[in-house]
Amino acid sequence: MHHVFFPALAWIAFLARVWSRLRITRSWGLDDWFMVLAALCSVLFTPFFYVYIKLGYFGWHQEDVPKDYDPSPGLFYFYIAQLFYNPILALVKCSILVFILHIGRTRKGLPWMVYSVLTLTVLHAVGFFFAVLLSCVPIKAIWTPGLKPSAECIDNSFHIIISGVTVMTDILVLALPF
Repeated sequence: MHHVFFPALAWIAFLARVWSRLRITRSWGLDDWFMVLAALCSVLFTPFFYVYIKLGYFGWHQEDVPKDYDPSPGLFYFYIAQLFYNPILALVKCSILVFILHIGRTRKGLPWMVYSVLTLTVLHAVGFFFAVLLSCVPIKAIWTPGLKPSAECIDNSFHIIISGVTVMTDILVLALPF
């Protein structure tokens, strides 16, 4: 149930925003376009992640997983899903930042802080996208465990560092209105 509830809640909030912007305020801005792009990435992300969960036998007891289980197809879908995941986060943050800039433009010092966090968010998103895209050479080693030993891959600690930067930008976005 939870795997349907939160995406549905997100879509209700998104559609309510679109409706209010088009019907009530009759204004559409850059922040709204960022949200549309985030929603589009979400639509593209969801089926790939769902297939990854199904092919990875998540939620199954170990003894119920087929003996000839091959993780490669699921890992391929996870790889594709990852390419959409970080852009969703970055686009939502950019939308919030542009909105903060719009309502707080006259506050002294706020615009340069917003532009700084916006720049950091965009650089983080672009860098992380290419790091995921090229996280192993050859790329096929990402979803083919047999190729990993001979491939050049990003160390797993990279994901912890990138998660730390993501949390840091989340906190900065949250702190800006205050």
